[in-house]
Amino acid sequence: MNILIILAIWILNKNIMKIYSQYGFTNFIVTLGYKGQIIKNYLKSKNYGWKIQFVDTGVNTMTGGRIKRLKYLAYFYLRTNLKKYIKF
Repeated sequence: MNILIILAIWILNKNIMKIYSQYGFTNFIVTLGYKGQIIKNYLKSKNYGWKIQFVDTGVNTMTGGRIKRLKYLAYFYLRTNLKKYIKF
């Protein structure tokens, strides 16, 4: 496995996701591209009680393209779960 991929997995898992989970965030969306299967297998093998959704955005998609593709997923999620966030 490439050392850069190991570093990316470590940063994602140890730093970003664990810090957010300490504040109550347990649902994560991870966009996958180059070597995405390695990241997916690693995160699936760990059991932190998180709900992780993996979105394969393609090998050649850059960061901006990945975020743009998530825009539609986030819109759908908010539309279907809007009642949870609005208190009357």
